[in-house]
This record gives sequence, structure tokens and C-alpha cells, in this order.
Amino acid sequence: MSRQAPRVDFDDAAQSAIEWAVLLRSGEMNSDDQRAFDRWLNGSDKNHAAWLKLQSALAPFSRAAANGSVMAREALTLTNASKRKFLRNSAASVAVLGISGLAGAALWQRQTDAQYALNVQTGTGERRDIVLADRTHLFVNAKSTVRARDGSFRTLQLRSGTMYADVAADRHGSLFSVQTDDGWVRTAAAAMEIATSDDGTLVSVQRSHAVIETLSGLRAMLQPGDVVRFSRESIKRISSSIAAGPSWPKGLFVASDVPLSTVIDALRPYYRGFIRITPDAAGRRVSGVFQLDDTRQALDQIAQTLPVNVATYANCIVMVSAR
Repeated sequence: MSRQAPRVDFDDAAQSAIEWAVLLRSGEMNSDDQRAFDRWLNGSDKNHAAWLKLQSALAPFSRAAANGSVMAREALTLTNASKRKFLRNSAASVAVLGISGLAGAALWQRQTDAQYALNVQTGTGERRDIVLADRTHLFVNAKSTVRARDGSFRTLQLRSGTMYADVAADRHGSLFSVQTDDGWVRTAAAAMEIATSDDGTLVSVQRSHAVIETLSGLRAMLQPGDVVRFSRESIKRISSSIAAGPSWPKGLFVASDVPLSTVIDALRPYYRGFIRITPDAAGRRVSGVFQLDDTRQALDQIAQTLPVNVATYANCIVMVSAR
């Protein structure tokens, strides 16, 4: 006796996401369809979240198709009508996996350096402002390394440092993905800052939505204003109060009642030497606007406004300690 597969009911946003995915991959989409898709995608947070969820579920299958899978070859040999039916059934099946959480169980595979072409590597005090081929605006902070996988500027690897991306929506609906040592950050069209550190990867979202996935398979959806630090095996929400983008692309660090150690961390990529801070000074709270391109002035500002000593040795080592 045959067993019938369980029926899964999609809400309107999920069903529409599947239909748009089918049309985008059918090769039949015209300019009017593209404008209609853009209106639908940006029409509501629910539509955007449904699209992100479906694309995240489809990602492993898209990689398989790119590598010449049987599914990809079969889709290419079908007629238009049959192809759309094939794609619709495939997308719906993958969406079921995504909803049940199975699609997010893709195994981590560490990429070798040979699979990446160096895109940006900034030095001390150097910032880069880049517009990618898809119109994504990318800012790379000082002492940072960003690599793009060959042939795809929508798949980046942040090796170290900090980047800010104002992501443009892709006309084919593909996600913009940033990989770090802790996992992935993916979005269709968000504005977001990503920073690496010994404590994990820090992500803040200023516009639209993003999805993070750790190496152990933990996932979280980020809303505008969310700030999250994630490691390979954990996700921690830090704040939900960020309303605008970072100030460092303009050469400033704006501190609002933050630990002094946070300001020092922001200055380090701009200082040609070493800055050390003692634990008793690290916790001092500070507010102010600091010039990143003039670290000496910023350090003098700290010494004048906080109960700390700032001592310089051999013109390259700075020690910050509590008074």
C-alpha cells in the first residue's frame, strides 16, 4: 500500500515566493515582471522574510545545479511549460525541507585560498569604498581582508576586520552571502555591518532583513536594528537600538556610553604601532566623537576627558591605564 506524502500548506507570502522563484529561473522573465517582482519583494516585511527563507533553503540545491547536477541537466532539456512545472514542484519540495529545518543542515566545507581571488586588503589607516558589479556598495575598514569567490561578487569571505555592505537586490533573486570563520550572513538586499574578532562575528542590520547561520547549524533572522554576535556554536543578541549605519566610513567613531575598550578597538586599525589598555581602564564609560584618521588627537581627547593615563613609548607603543 502506497503512502501519500503529507500535505504542507503555505501562506500567501510563501506561495508567492515559490511562484516568483519559478519565474526567475524559467528564463521567461521580462522587464515588467522584474518591476513587479521588485514591488512584491519590497511590499512587506512578510514577503521579504518568505523570500529569504526560500532562498536559504534553495541555496544547497543551487550550488549542486552549478556543479552540473542531474536536476540542472533535466531542467535544461524540458520545454518551457514542463520546465516551469518541474521548477515549481522542486521549489515547493525544497521549501518543505526549509520549513522543517532540514535544508539548513548543510555541512560546513572550509574553502581553500585557491578558490578565492583577493578582492580587497586594506592597510593601517586605509579605508576602501567599492561599488560591485551588482550595484552593491561595499565599505572596507582599515586592516581588513575581503575575498570574493571567483566569478561571484555576491559571495564574499571576510577574512579579518570590518566591512559594511549596502546590498542591492539581484535581478535573479540570488542572496548576497558573507562567510567568516564562524558561519554565514545572507540577505537579499540589506544594509549591514559585519566585523570579525577573537570573540566571534558581530553583525548589525540597518535596513531590511538578514539570516545568520553558524558552523554548527544554528540560525537566526535579523530585523532592522538588531545587533548579534555569533560564534561557531552560539548566537547572542546584543542590542536592538541601532538606527543608522556606522560612522567609520566617514573617518569617525561615535561613542555613546560605551566601554573605553570599544573606542580603543576602533582606533587600533588606524594606529601605526600597538595600543594596550589595562583591565581597570577598559571598563571606563565614554561618550564622544573621535577622529579615526588622527589617532594621536583621539588619544589626547581620551586622556583629557577620562580619569586615565595615556603613555607613549618609543613613538609606537601606547599604554592606557586608570589613574
